[in-house]
Amino acid sequence: MLLSKKQFGTLLLVFCTFCLATNRTEATSLCTTADTISPGLKFPTDTLRLLCIGNSYSLDGTICLPQMLEDAGVSRHKYGIYCAMYAGASLEYWYDYLVNDKEVPYVYHMGGTLTLPDTTWTVKTLLHEPWDVIVLQQYSNISDEYDTFTPYIGTLVDAIRKESSNKDILIAWHMTWSHSPAFYSKPYCEEGWQDIADATERLCEEYDIPIVIPVGTAIQNARSTSINDDMELTREGTHIANGVGHYIAGITWFETFCRPVFGVSSLDAPPSPKVRAINADKTPFYAITDDNYAICQQCAYDALRSPYRLTKNSEDTATQKPVRSNPILRPVAVYDMQGKRLPEVPDKGTYIKGGKKYLVP
Repeated sequence: MLLSKKQFGTLLLVFCTFCLATNRTEATSLCTTADTISPGLKFPTDTLRLLCIGNSYSLDGTICLPQMLEDAGVSRHKYGIYCAMYAGASLEYWYDYLVNDKEVPYVYHMGGTLTLPDTTWTVKTLLHEPWDVIVLQQYSNISDEYDTFTPYIGTLVDAIRKESSNKDILIAWHMTWSHSPAFYSKPYCEEGWQDIADATERLCEEYDIPIVIPVGTAIQNARSTSINDDMELTREGTHIANGVGHYIAGITWFETFCRPVFGVSSLDAPPSPKVRAINADKTPFYAITDDNYAICQQCAYDALRSPYRLTKNSEDTATQKPVRSNPILRPVAVYDMQGKRLPEVPDKGTYIKGGKKYLVP
C-alpha cells in the first residue's frame, strides 16, 4: 500500500517520537526507513539530500550537522546539506525570487559529497534537484505573525511539490526562537515563543507540512534552566549563541532528520571535541562543557517530544542568570547588499538592517 506524503510524514514523526520517549539508549534500534513503513515509498533508506530556503537562522540550525554526522560514523557520501539564504530573508522575499525567476544570492554547501553543480541558481532550478527534504522558515521578526506567512507560503509549497524531481519530496518547517529583550524587535522570550508556536502549528495544519524542527522550543526550554544567561542564549539578542546554542539546534535537526534516516542518535554520548570547537574563535562564545551538554540534550529531547509545549526542566535553576564574558550588545546586525556582515553602519552607501534596506547618501 502506498502512503501519501502527509501520511508518511505523520508516521515518521510518530515513530521518532515513540522511540525518543521509550528508548534513548539503543540508537541503532531507532532507524526508520521507508521499507519498514511501506515498500513502495521512494524516501531514501540511507541517504539524505536536504535544502534549507531561509536566512542566517538556517545556517545557525545546520552548522553543527556535518561534524555530528561524522562523529556518528555516517559517511559524507551519504548526504548533502545546503542552505539557500539571504540576510533577513522572509517568505515574501523567497516568493518574489520564485515568481520573478531571480538568481538566488547565496547557496551554501554545509556538508556532504552529494553536491550540486557549480553554477548559478534560481529558486525554480534549485527545486528541480532531487532533494529528499526542503525546509522553509519565516524571518524572525515576523515569525509570530501568521498573517505574514500568506499568501507566500502557499505558492512556495505548491512550487516545491510541482517542480521537485522527487515526487515524494517532504517539506519541513524550521520553527525558530524568540529574541532576547536586548534586541530591537519582538518576538521576545516566552510570550514570543508562544506566538511562534501557535503560528507554526496553524501553518503546518493548513498547508499540510508534516515535519517541524522545533529549535525554538528547545531553546526556550533551555532558558528555564541554569544554562540560561543574560543574553537568553543569543549572540546579540537574535542569533543563537555560538557553542551551546548551536549545539542545541544541531541536536534538534539531527534527531529530526538524521536519526530516522541513518539509525544513529546524537543523544546518547557527549559532543565530540570538534563539535565543542565549532566557532570557538568567535566572540561571544558560550562553551559546551561536561557540566552543561546533558542539559542541552534534554532540552532538545523534550522539544522533539512536545514541539508546541514548554518543558520546565526539573534541575535546579540559578537564581541569577550568568553573565557571559565579553558579550556583544549590539541592537541589530548590519549587512551590505551582498549579505556580508558589517562592523557598523557605513558612512555612505546602501546597507541592510533588521531586514530593511537603507541608503546613506
